[in-house]
Amino acid sequence: LLDRLMKDRATARIARGNYGDDECGSQAVQKGYVDDLLASLAHEDVLFYITKFNELARPLGLFLNPFKTRILTSCNGQSIIPALADHDLDVATSLRSAIELYSQNKARLPGGSPTPVELTDGFVYLGSPVGSASFANNYFQQRVAAVQSEADALTANIPDIQTRLRIFHQCTINKLPFLLGMEVLHNLPLTDDKFNPADWMDWYGPLSQGVDRQVQRFLGALLGMPADSVSAHALQICRISLQDGGLGMVDPGTRAIIDFTLSMSKASHSARFGFRVGKGDRAIQLPPTVTALFDSTRNPDSIILRRFDRLCPHIAHHACPDSIAIPARDEHFRLHTSPKSALDRLKHYCSTLRVRILYETAPPDQLHHLPGLLQSSSSYPMISMSRSNPAHRLKPDLFRLALLRKLLLPIPEFAHAPQCKCGATFDIYGHHALSCPRNSKKGAHNMIRDGTQCFLCP
Repeated sequence: LLDRLMKDRATARIARGNYGDDECGSQAVQKGYVDDLLASLAHEDVLFYITKFNELARPLGLFLNPFKTRILTSCNGQSIIPALADHDLDVATSLRSAIELYSQNKARLPGGSPTPVELTDGFVYLGSPVGSASFANNYFQQRVAAVQSEADALTANIPDIQTRLRIFHQCTINKLPFLLGMEVLHNLPLTDDKFNPADWMDWYGPLSQGVDRQVQRFLGALLGMPADSVSAHALQICRISLQDGGLGMVDPGTRAIIDFTLSMSKASHSARFGFRVGKGDRAIQLPPTVTALFDSTRNPDSIILRRFDRLCPHIAHHACPDSIAIPARDEHFRLHTSPKSALDRLKHYCSTLRVRILYETAPPDQLHHLPGLLQSSSSYPMISMSRSNPAHRLKPDLFRLALLRKLLLPIPEFAHAPQCKCGATFDIYGHHALSCPRNSKKGAHNMIRDGTQCFLCP
């Protein structure tokens, strides 16, 4: 009913010769998820829409909470109401009334009056920032700080470092990556001199930098060393997938562009062809207003579409199957490529790329050790397998040594070059300790034997 009422108002505007920005009379667009509702409205419709929504919802036991409802009028930090009043005083008065009645902060003192709230920079919808780039970047900083606080709590309260690493890898750091695509949406430069789209895998925006700092700082605290001592090649090993022998942590530099491009491709396809709730269902077509937003010919000034168009040919090159000719991959990616298949190909390409970069950044005298370190058989037990049973965990000092070895980081205990019983000097990375023929492996053998006995016995 409400949607029909809003369409009638748009039709009335068209009859008056007011076609609006969308050429459809500034037709209202509504989106909802559970109890969150977002509506894009013409200025003159705001008060009518909210009042009518409240009127229709009350008999159903629903109501608008004025302390949570927010009205965004601009994204440049300034209210549009004064300029709108010069153009149309009635519309400006209506919009001001809507803000005063339905978008409020609670009174600071008992008996006081609520304060009207007009948003002029942005808001957060379903956890993602909508608005200006400065608003989005401020929100990213807040989320990074919140995750840093949780990581510090892990360090302070969980003494077992293997458990701490698993929680950080599976939970804590994963509270940020879903925002990486939004970072690109708000910040990708539009000129090659500031960012070359051919180098999309080297994206390094404000949120991506924050994620990398989080990982570096956490690993430093975990291993008992300054964060700056966690070298670039150690971070590369963290980003390499588990299948390729790394630790499989989030790789913000490659994931940000991938998330943005795949999301935009899926959204553009749905805007053009509609979407299906279930397989075989009839496609549900979106309103023409929404469809036009994703069409570069009808919306040529869209910065977001320009960013997508810049990246799409370079992403499509690796997202499409090899059977597709290179010149045809851009169109195939937009119209036919499955997002899941594209993601799998891109993840494999990026992990392989990280391995290649690792060989370029690791210490030259250690390159021959990398094939042995990049073994998936040593990656899964370290970070992916369940360790809820304490008997299945390595002792913290042994796990710390194993992680230092995995990341090809110097072992502090060998900093003073102690002598082995064979007469050789222990190297800083611990390779000699595990390869010396004079070192007895009996202790390690017995530990493995006794440990496996605990969980293999009935």
